Amino acid sequence: MQCTICHRPSTVWYCAHCVNTSPKLILRYKLELTQICEEVTEMRDTVTSTLENAIGRKEGLLGKHMERLQHLRLKRYNARLSYRARELEQHLESKMSRRDGLRHALKQLSAADAAAAPAENPDEYRELGHKLTLLQNVVATKSAQKFEELRQWFAISCNTAGDDNFPYSIRFIPMCNIRNWRLLSTAEESLQHMCEFVKYASRALLVDMPFDSQHETLATDPVAAVSHFTVNLLTILIKRSRLQERPDVPDLLGRYDIDGLLYLLCSGGDVESITGICPPTYKVVHEFVRNALEDGEQSEERGHWMVLE
Repeated sequence: MQCTICHRPSTVWYCAHCVNTSPKLILRYKLELTQICEEVTEMRDTVTSTLENAIGRKEGLLGKHMERLQHLRLKRYNARLSYRARELEQHLESKMSRRDGLRHALKQLSAADAAAAPAENPDEYRELGHKLTLLQNVVATKSAQKFEELRQWFAISCNTAGDDNFPYSIRFIPMCNIRNWRLLSTAEESLQHMCEFVKYASRALLVDMPFDSQHETLATDPVAAVSHFTVNLLTILIKRSRLQERPDVPDLLGRYDIDGLLYLLCSGGDVESITGICPPTYKVVHEFVRNALEDGEQSEERGHWMVLE
């Protein structure tokens, strides 16, 4: 095949050289390209206008189809809402029927109780109350007897003619106290006897102690052992209504110390103390005992010891 202008071999009607050098051919192709671009622009404007009219104004065939599609979507959405509403209505009806049934059963039960109440014998209640009172008295008497036997077994006594630093004794040795802890050579042995007494006393008086035993911590941590014993002792006094529920720990231990509190528990004396901010927890007691054992000194003005900061 040859070019129709220069007659050179070519695969098309016009070779590349003739197309690039012939003004007539270049102009014709440019005009065709310009016409195609105008047609594309016109078609784009037509499509844009058609879509705007169909979407916004619902005009034309496409607008009708889109309106129909939107209507079908709304219809489907409304059908789902109606189905869900019917389900909720059925659920509420079942709950209401359940509620009515329970109310009816409750009314019948109340009516049955009201009908059966007059038939009961009021003397039976009085008899049960009398038996309960007798049982409580028996338990209190037994607890008091066991506690008295326990006090005699541990030989707790007050020796006014002895050492002023250790006025109380347990099992024939002086009771230890926080005030003069370092002055007593048998302080650990004395504290062991005091812990044993408090443990058995809680069982006899039916009082639950916060801490079970202090023997294991006595050798390694005397402060913790004394704190455990003090909290247990205060718990028994509070449960037995011998001490208010929120005593001031520094004031209480400053007046009586642990040996005085233990002796008052045995002798039945009154335990006086000012009201504190919080109950005698282990944290409060432990901090006081730790400071007292480290820095305790005699206070000449108040007549008892104090903790120096």
